[in-house]
Amino acid sequence: MDITYADYIDTILDSNFIFGWDSKPKYKKRSYKYRIGTTNINYQGYEMKIIKYNNCNDMIVEFNDSFHTKKHCGWKEFKKGEVKNPNVPTVYGVGIVGDKYPTSINKEKTKEYETWKTIIKRCYSENKREKNKTYEDCKVSEEWKYFPNFYEWIINQPNYEKWKNNKNWHIDKDIIKQGNKIYDSKYCCLVPNYINVLVRKKKERKSNLPVGVVKNGNKYSSFCSNPIDKKKAHLGTFDTPEEAFQSYKKYREELNKKIAEQEYIKGNITEKCRDGLINYKI
Repeated sequence: MDITYADYIDTILDSNFIFGWDSKPKYKKRSYKYRIGTTNINYQGYEMKIIKYNNCNDMIVEFNDSFHTKKHCGWKEFKKGEVKNPNVPTVYGVGIVGDKYPTSINKEKTKEYETWKTIIKRCYSENKREKNKTYEDCKVSEEWKYFPNFYEWIINQPNYEKWKNNKNWHIDKDIIKQGNKIYDSKYCCLVPNYINVLVRKKKERKSNLPVGVVKNGNKYSSFCSNPIDKKKAHLGTFDTPEEAFQSYKKYREELNKKIAEQEYIKGNITEKCRDGLINYKI
């Protein structure tokens, strides 16, 4: 049977008397200061060391990892390896929750945590990526794999309160930089859903026709919807699908510019988001 160093120290401390030269037992006072520096492995497989000891119910351990997380615990909890390291990638194998910010309030998960977890899921859940091919090549930056970093980013966004209190607001990753595949603090922004729709990649169509184009007899018609007023504009009928698409493309890009300026003036999008939307190419 293997004996851990923690067990060894405990055995020594439980020997509460020593023998003097006269062979009469001399009792000594227990001194648990020797537990400082004691190491053990927790149930997650991480080494931890006692760095401060006040009493058996009041001590501090430090994990031997890149975060060097410090946790308050008791001796029995430490000895059994039951001290949890909060900086272990437990969310889809990559996401680290940490213990700096709460993930739930009154037993209800916070919107910040649920949003972060959903982003991780989109990029690293095999089932999610198979069902939605638009996330097939998407990744989360190393910075955002750590929940506290994401939390601090989002609560400092200009539109945080609007996002927090409205379910129809989202995080967009590819307005500021078209085609961006990485969720990170540099290119992500908070936008209303109708802005997100403007740049959302369309699902594969059954026909081979370009987006915004439908066949109309031997001709091709183009249509474009305004996500704000929900009105659908008929842009004309053309001899070829290419001509119809060019009509759609021109109208949609002008519509994007118009909406971008309007939403920026209203304070619904940031300057970077406005510029990205203005320059967005269909």
